[in-house]
Amino acid sequence: MLNVLTSLKVGNVPKKFLPDLPVITIIGDDDLIKHQLALDASPGTVPQGKVVVIPGVGHWLMVEAKDEILKVLTSWLGEVVLEK
Repeated sequence: MLNVLTSLKVGNVPKKFLPDLPVITIIGDDDLIKHQLALDASPGTVPQGKVVVIPGVGHWLMVEAKDEILKVLTSWLGEVVLEK
C-alpha cells in the first residue's frame, strides 16, 4: 500500500478512481511504525482527507490518548456532518 500512496499523483489518476468519502488518519508523533512518505502523500491521493498528528503518543493511540482521540474524532465528525 505504501507504494501506491507514494506513487500516485492526482494528475495521473482518473477522477473516477479517487475516493470521495471523508477520511481521517490519526497518528502518534512518537509512532515508530508511521511512514512519513505515506503521510506526505495522503493529501494528494485523498484530497478530502485529514491527517492529525498527536504529539507525545506512540502506536497505541487508543491506549495512550483515548481522551484526545475522542476529541479529535468528535470534532472531525461534526465537520463532516456540517459539510453535508
